[in-house]
Amino acid sequence: MKEPKNILIFTKEYDHPKISNSGGTGIFYKNFAEKLTEKGYKVFVFGSKKQPVSFEENGIVFYFVKDYFQKNRVANLVRSVSGKLSFFKSVYFEKYLA
Repeated sequence: MKEPKNILIFTKEYDHPKISNSGGTGIFYKNFAEKLTEKGYKVFVFGSKKQPVSFEENGIVFYFVKDYFQKNRVANLVRSVSGKLSFFKSVYFEKYLA
């Protein structure tokens, strides 16, 4: 079997000046991504933050999209409630999982 050469890290935290502040998890992902690139893997870091940003640095591709639900608390509440109440399930799946 062929060994995979592409790795995706999905996170909201990553220790980098162009990405918002992070804690221990962000530092872990940074060290992990750097070690993977040293071993020949292509690493993609995908996440969300207040402002979208995308760039490539040291063989790591960063793509962060705008975090819609952090900005709009009403939308976050509707999403949360619609996913838990049975009569809203069809609307939830249609709107947020499609």
